[in-house]
Amino acid sequence: MQTFEHTLTTRDGVVLRVYDWRPDSTLRGVVVATHGHGEYGLKYTHVAQAITEGGYGWWGYDLRGHGYSGGPRGHVPRYAAYLSDLQQVLNLARATHPGLPVFLYGHSLGGQITLYYLLERQPQISGLVRGAILSAPWLVLAFQPPAWKVWLARAMANLAPTFTQETGLRDAIPMTHDSALLNAYPQPQLRHSWMSARLGMEALAAGELALERAGELNLPVLILHGEQDGVFAFEVSQTLYNRARSTDKTLLIYPGYYHEIHNELGRAQVFADMRQWLDRRA
Repeated sequence: MQTFEHTLTTRDGVVLRVYDWRPDSTLRGVVVATHGHGEYGLKYTHVAQAITEGGYGWWGYDLRGHGYSGGPRGHVPRYAAYLSDLQQVLNLARATHPGLPVFLYGHSLGGQITLYYLLERQPQISGLVRGAILSAPWLVLAFQPPAWKVWLARAMANLAPTFTQETGLRDAIPMTHDSALLNAYPQPQLRHSWMSARLGMEALAAGELALERAGELNLPVLILHGEQDGVFAFEVSQTLYNRARSTDKTLLIYPGYYHEIHNELGRAQVFADMRQWLDRRA
């Protein structure tokens, strides 16, 4: 596997770090991946390794406010900025690998951003995107956050949008059964658990709206979810699947898996399912 890094400057001046993993063999296609909240692109190096083994490039990036990208930690000035950022990364990947089929991947908040991008921009119409993989997308929370936190975030969202709070999720809800992998993440100092008032309110609204608009989803889509996900219940992904208008749609629920299915003890099966899905559409 070959690794390259790029930087992009967004329309509002934020510098994004972009990671470009390529197989040693001939490229068959490219996957542009958006990580979850509090994560960073390098946390998916093992996923990139598994996908490049199938002959696909894996383009990851650090969301603004995450990893090596600029911006206040855990904050977005407006939700549309996420869509614009994804578009710029997608454009760079396509320009680097012209003529190859491009797929999107998103996990958790990244899954929500990817889904919302598909609904808002309909990239399949212009041929920009061949299909998408949504991993445990943030649609509706599976737990009730403390009422005072929600009240405070709602009050501060417009008054002081960069006001941040600790989510506390990683200490309260297990993400994977593989503790060894958790301790082996590259550059773990890049991880954080801060979320701004603006991001919190906009993400909650975007998830619910994306589920309402699921009937507009009309391109090949693979939805993946862990059956014991304590962050976003798999039943909501089932609802997304049922409502999607796509004639080519697949839902895979992994029994016993927690939220981060790509980090679970049985992740080899997840990677095999992803590669097989890509093979049939590349």
